[in-house]
Amino acid sequence: MTAQNDMTSLGSSVATASLLSLAVVAVAVYFSTAAHSLTLKNRDAFEHKITVVEGVTRSEHTLAGQQEITAVCRSVCSLYIDEDPDSYDVVDTDKVEILEGDLYYTQKLGKEKQR
Repeated sequence: MTAQNDMTSLGSSVATASLLSLAVVAVAVYFSTAAHSLTLKNRDAFEHKITVVEGVTRSEHTLAGQQEITAVCRSVCSLYIDEDPDSYDVVDTDKVEILEGDLYYTQKLGKEKQR
């Protein structure tokens, strides 16, 4: 009877350790993804067209007033707002906001990366 209790206790301990390990991995993946994704928020009441250029990849987004998006940039990108020909250079860890049609850095965590 004692050996059976020991086996049950051992099985329960292994299951608990496995669940704990899985939880630690899930948290690590969540924070590593969140730490490396550009956040862009439109603080204006009206929408803006955003063009993101990353290397040879070009994507367009329409941000409604007060809308926020993440992960539009995986490394180093150039952002264009509406029809403005001037770009803003951002990296994947930046948090930026559009206010009155201009881009402001609210959090610049990453070092400038070379293109």
